[in-house]
Amino acid sequence: MIQDNFKSEADKKYLEIAVIVLTYNQETILHECLDSVLSQKIDSAKLKIYVIDDASTDQTKFVIEEYHRKYPDLIFPIFHETNQYQIGNAPEFSTLKSITSSHVAFCDGDDFWTDELKLEKQIQKFLQDESLSIVHTDYCFGKKINSVIQYQARNKRDKQKARKIKSSFDLIQGNDIKKSTAMFRASALDFGLLDKCIGIRAQDWVIAVGAGSKGGVLFIEDSTTCYRVSNAASFQSLNQEGKLRIKDEVRWFCATNLPEGELRNAFRKFLFRQEIRKLISEHPLYKIIRPFVLLTRFLKFNTKIGT
Repeated sequence: MIQDNFKSEADKKYLEIAVIVLTYNQETILHECLDSVLSQKIDSAKLKIYVIDDASTDQTKFVIEEYHRKYPDLIFPIFHETNQYQIGNAPEFSTLKSITSSHVAFCDGDDFWTDELKLEKQIQKFLQDESLSIVHTDYCFGKKINSVIQYQARNKRDKQKARKIKSSFDLIQGNDIKKSTAMFRASALDFGLLDKCIGIRAQDWVIAVGAGSKGGVLFIEDSTTCYRVSNAASFQSLNQEGKLRIKDEVRWFCATNLPEGELRNAFRKFLFRQEIRKLISEHPLYKIIRPFVLLTRFLKFNTKIGT
């Protein structure tokens, strides 16, 4: 049983979780997301659910309005008249700036939560350690086959990478914090940084880097979220070259827009080393030794997992 560290109504007024649900053309699946958020059993904080529709062209707006009529004190709709993502803006940033909640969680409209205690488990971690900026959890993949969602757990390697994230320095190689699993301390969100990332496609990575620079990052082993696998998923549908291009886009942004200091320098050093590796990999001799390099990396990684 989870211990409730805050008993009084005054304390619960102080702790409020804003759940940001971002949706676009998801009229047939949005109910799974919203129902999973509404099913949360949380005693340690109040809850507000902001459902942001990025100018959908289907019936998504009417689905949101129906939920708002049923839960007017919980669900707050925001409708964009122009698709913000297509013009390089993050549809949720303006809402994030306006909220006064102590903590923020996300659940994208095509994802849903599988653990009714997800938010309670996370807020308890924040109560236990006030230095934390991000608490995220494990998740599974879900793909609908013949109207039934088939679940697949993450592999051991990806879980190990998520477990190792303790600060923004551990996010330089990639973002292993799935947005729909994360809860942020609202005061850790770096809007000065977010205001600059117009046109950056992996903006959830920027959110994590900014927040992780202002406090610790904690990983909860429990799987709480289903990440829906779709052929239309923008990042998952890309080939390896496309994914690397988006990753470098974020790294260059951080290397030029983060405040002067160790974190910004670390991004710059990573990009410099990456350019050196690229030059080496293009050398004819590297094709001969490449199999031995890959074998060494494989053995090194599996040794770390074994320990």
